[in-house]
Parts: sequence; structure tokens; C-alpha cells
Amino acid sequence: MNETQFFELLKSHSPQICDWGFVQDPKSSTFKALKNWILEAKHLPLHYLADHRLSPREDLAQFYPEFKEGLVLLFSYAESRKLIELWEQEHGATEQKIASYTLGFDGYDYHLKISQTLHDIAATLQTHFGTFDYKLSIDIHPVMDRDLAFRAGLGFYGKNSMLISRKHGSFTIIAGLLFNRKLSLELTDYQNKKRETDHCGHCTKCADACPTQAIDVKTRTLHAKYCISTYTIEEFKDDPLIERDGFNLSSGYIFGCDICQDVCPWNIKGQKKIQLELIKTTPLQQKILTIFKTGLPEKLFETIKNLSQSQYRNLFHQTSFARSGKRGLLKNLVRFIEKK
Repeated sequence: MNETQFFELLKSHSPQICDWGFVQDPKSSTFKALKNWILEAKHLPLHYLADHRLSPREDLAQFYPEFKEGLVLLFSYAESRKLIELWEQEHGATEQKIASYTLGFDGYDYHLKISQTLHDIAATLQTHFGTFDYKLSIDIHPVMDRDLAFRAGLGFYGKNSMLISRKHGSFTIIAGLLFNRKLSLELTDYQNKKRETDHCGHCTKCADACPTQAIDVKTRTLHAKYCISTYTIEEFKDDPLIERDGFNLSSGYIFGCDICQDVCPWNIKGQKKIQLELIKTTPLQQKILTIFKTGLPEKLFETIKNLSQSQYRNLFHQTSFARSGKRGLLKNLVRFIEKK
């Protein structure tokens, strides 16, 4: 099997797979930077990044002792950004906004869809390369996914800390499979991809556009407590302590944020290549858009408020909105409506 055939095999399991590469070294190349970021407390309020799950991020062998090689994949959800634009063209724009990743993967929580895809890929690979043991690598695991993708030659670190592919931009999810033996040796013409260098240059559009000044371009890190995505997705409780000086949701984002990605030249370049007429909307995507992108935020607040906890869980079952829960989403809407 050659590289082209291997890529086609991967894409047969998910057309959203846009790039791939292998990693053999279990050691992270950016763990020191992660530790410094944590020592400066820029990770807060994401306490889980500094607990017992920190150490395994330094070495894949701590997470998976049998590790010999990792297959790293990029899953693109760039079409979801265009899907929102198409909806707004037809139905009109609303004040409230949602991150485009919530519509990716047919509207389902990407963790669920990607996990199943990875298991399916592993089963197919075993029919071609023989039996092996493996472990999944997704962002819920104590693995430095961007470091893996960088070392696999799939992109470079942008000034907003995201992995950016020159070909596919940053509207991607990184995931992979960790193997107990080297599969790349079985590919007849596989060559290790070279690590990308910096392609941001003097551009600071991401930081300039961030309404909460969460991006530190010098260290290419975020102040997590000022990041709109962190606030709207990771902080679930309606707690007065969550209020922060100079921080508000006046941008309109009530779940996640795309601002720094929208202005990135590498994404703008990639978005122009998307053929709008080929974008199809699934029933679940239609439901999400109808709920969040129709009417005023006050109306949406009342709709969510009047749901029971079980009704909320049933309405958003297997979607990204299940993570914040009813209370978390109401917290975001209150903060946005207050700051309008």
C-alpha cells in the first residue's frame, strides 16, 4: 500500500479527514512551554490541566506504555463555518452566535463521531497490516494533541496557540491512534513529513480581533480565563465569581468562539475554496440552527429557561451543547443580554 492508497482508505471512513502523519518519538517537544504556562497560572480556571493528568502529557509512554508509533489525523469542520453563513443569508443574522465546530460532524459532539471513526479505522488497518493493540488519542485524553500534529508535520503553532495547516487552516480537530508497533514501515513510499516552520510572520490579526485580549502573541498562548470559549463552554455555573474586569460577551458568542480563526489569513484562504453548492444540512444541524440562530437572545433565554433538566438533556443529546448543561448555557445568555 502506498501513501495515496492509505489516505483514500482513511477518507473512506470520514471525508472530514484532510491530512495525516506518523509520530514515533513518545516525548513531547513543547511540554516545557506547557509547564511554564501553568506556572504563570494562565491555564486557570482549567485546573484539570495541572493535576495528575499533567505528567502523562510529557511522554506518551506514560499514557500508553506499549507505544511504538502514532497515526495523527486532522478532521476538518471548515464547511460548518460556511453553513452558518448560508443559514444567515437565507434566514437573517441573529445577535447570538455559536462556534462553528458545534455544527461539524453532522451536528453531533465530535468526540462521539471521531471515537467511532478511529475504532473503525483501526479495525480496517488490522485487515491490511495484521493485528496490533492501540489506544485512542483525542483531546479528552492526557495527550498534547497539537504537539503530536506539529511533530507529524501537519501544521505550525499560530499566535492564537492553535495548530494551523497552510492547506486546511485551523478549523480542524486533531485526533489519532497510538499503536504498539510501527505501521508506517508497511507503507511502500511513506516519508516522514517535515515539521512546519512559523508562517504567521508579522501578522497579529487574531490578537487584534480578540475582544477580551486573551491572546499573548509573544508566547503564542492564551490567558484561559479571558478566552470566550473557555468561559462559555468550560465554566458551567452561574456564579458571581465568574465576573471579570474587562470581560464580557458583547461579541455575541454564547457558546464557543470563532473570532480569532475567522480573521486568520490561512482560514480566509481555505474558506474561498469551499464549494457552497455542495454543502448539505443534516436534520440535527437544522435543529441546532433553528434553536440558536432564529429570533432574539431574550427569546432563546426564555426557551432554554422553560426546559426541565431532562428536556434539555433530550434536546441536546449527543451534541456539544450537552457539555455546558442548561445552567451553563443560561449563564452565557444572561451575561450576553446584560452587556448588549
